Amino acid sequence: MSEEFRAAEFATTRLQKISMTIGIVIVLLGVAGFIPGITRGIDQLAVTGNGSEAYIFTVFRVSVVHNVVHIVAGVLGIVCAMRPRSSRQFLLWGAAFFVVLWIFGLYAVGHPEVNFLAINPADNWLHIGLAAVMAASGLIISRDPHGQPRESHTIV
Repeated sequence: MSEEFRAAEFATTRLQKISMTIGIVIVLLGVAGFIPGITRGIDQLAVTGNGSEAYIFTVFRVSVVHNVVHIVAGVLGIVCAMRPRSSRQFLLWGAAFFVVLWIFGLYAVGHPEVNFLAINPADNWLHIGLAAVMAASGLIISRDPHGQPRESHTIV
């Protein structure tokens, strides 16, 4: 398969486009956590959550580890956008990951000694919202194993 042909197939199905879009958004959030002006209190950005008082858009509390987790998850989504099956797996496993992160965040918000990611209530809402969008996208958009739309069975 030529490189030109492979590039033309990148993110051609809805599933792949959603995976790539979510991946890009997650990477941008992670990178934003390192940019002064976008992140308030950048001088108070700690490696882990304990002691980090940096906030993206003055809402989402972040740490270096939190930002890196977002960047890695986002890059994974972009890479998975190369194939429909891997896009679906990214969306479903990513949704599970963000649900686990949400559950951890529910506990960690009230227990700073374990909150190594610097999660706050706004982060929890973002994580559960992202999990819902990813799960719905991965489950609702039906594809055959080759990424082609299945025939519609609409009754007229």
